Amino acid sequence: MALKWYFPDEEGAEQALSLLRDHVEEKVELHAPSLIDYEVLNGALVALRKGRLEREH
Repeated sequence: MALKWYFPDEEGAEQALSLLRDHVEEKVELHAPSLIDYEVLNGALVALRKGRLEREH
């Protein structure tokens, strides 16, 4: 779900952003597995390889 915050073309992205807004407004509490950092990094690397992200120089 966290990757949907950065890729608005993903299915369910608007719902994910709504959940994030609710979290920021302290309406809901979000939990993630201990490996979330690695999962997000892996998702970003896959997106980079597929051309969905551009590398900054």
